[in-house]
Amino acid sequence: MPVTLNVGYSRKIGEPNYGSRGASVSLQVEKELSLEDPDLVREQIGELFRLARAAVEAELSREDAGPAVQRPANGHLPPRPLITSSQLRAIRSLSQRKQVDLKAVLQSQCGASSLEQLTRQQASRLISELNSRPGAA
Repeated sequence: MPVTLNVGYSRKIGEPNYGSRGASVSLQVEKELSLEDPDLVREQIGELFRLARAAVEAELSREDAGPAVQRPANGHLPPRPLITSSQLRAIRSLSQRKQVDLKAVLQSQCGASSLEQLTRQQASRLISELNSRPGAA
């Protein structure tokens, strides 16, 4: 007698900065089984769960899976959240008005080569520092 077996498996894993990603699969097969042989039914269900688990684990271990964020060479995600557009405008305006070599300040104080690499915290500190500098004569 045909029996329909339906098995699902789902798993979620944590990511840096409170993120997560997950994968799930659902398998449904029709088998010729006798419900009078519960051991055989359990064995078939167990095999489906093993297949489902293997598929989910393979998906989660893929290198290209996960958030669409460029990872630096060290493999760590950059701190989030990144600088806002308002902070970008403020830093550019302050550095121009106070005649500050922005590239040098970024490199020496933030270890960054561009404003877009700054976190919001770094940008906030830089704005405070630029505000505290005397203006150009």
